[in-house]
Amino acid sequence: MKEFEEYLKRIGKSENTALTYCRNIRMYFSWCRDSFGSEPKKLYRSNVLEYISYMRNIRGYSPKSVNNHLSALRCLNKYLVQIGRQSDMTVLDSDFMKVQIQYASPCSVDKKEVEAFRQRMLESGRLCNRDLTGLCRSAPQRVCQSETGSGGSHCKGDPRHRQGRQAEACLYQ
Repeated sequence: MKEFEEYLKRIGKSENTALTYCRNIRMYFSWCRDSFGSEPKKLYRSNVLEYISYMRNIRGYSPKSVNNHLSALRCLNKYLVQIGRQSDMTVLDSDFMKVQIQYASPCSVDKKEVEAFRQRMLESGRLCNRDLTGLCRSAPQRVCQSETGSGGSHCKGDPRHRQGRQAEACLYQ
């Protein structure tokens, strides 16, 4: 393990990354001891696939955690290939799970507020706002913008409304 830790430092991994990778590798070896009675001298594809299944189904790890463990195993795999103990890559890109990040909304808007805003825009007669309000109606938790930028005829000559392609809509009353 000490040689692997030195390898991680040589390839530019941060101290925290190296510590995390070593901890994850120790966890893999512990799983191997519990499952097979000993630590393997190299990585085997079937063991890696079983470990992925174990992390997902038995331990209930999130996709991000599974990927973190797989990154450590892939790095160990590269190290074993480099020192000649192994000839093939057993951790593949296709083993990694897709992770969708949830972005926090900077504000919260309920449907009633969106509908009230849309109604004010309809009553004002500003046609350049129709696309904006449609977006707000279909996706009320997003910041709504229009790409048209040129505005309607009521906007011409208004210094607050810049002309051209830009991410803004005319909301001036």
